[in-house]
Amino acid sequence: MKATSNGAIGSAHHVLGHPGDNFISETAAKFGLKIGEKGPCEACVVSKIRKKNLKKISSNKSEIVGGRVFFDSSPIKNKSAGGSKYWILFVDEATGYKKSYFVKQKSEMSKIGEKYLLF
Repeated sequence: MKATSNGAIGSAHHVLGHPGDNFISETAAKFGLKIGEKGPCEACVVSKIRKKNLKKISSNKSEIVGGRVFFDSSPIKNKSAGGSKYWILFVDEATGYKKSYFVKQKSEMSKIGEKYLLF
């Protein structure tokens, strides 16, 4: 086992798949190992970084139909009767008009987007 800058506990943390400190301490106690304090793991810190949430309300709302269209997509838990596996929702900001589509493959989503915009 290669020692890291965090010493034995850092090395154990890496080898055991980056578990929490409690798990490492309990495992060490079970096997009679003495370990010191662990500093922050760079890989764990980086993996927990996330972007800030986007604002849900725009300060410059579009008043042109089709000027700004929001969309969301999601997999469907079970295939539909028509064999679709994905759902797409389009919302026109100016009118609030909503339209749902179902597609069999993700690759079809761009065609559905074009279909909606030409509607």
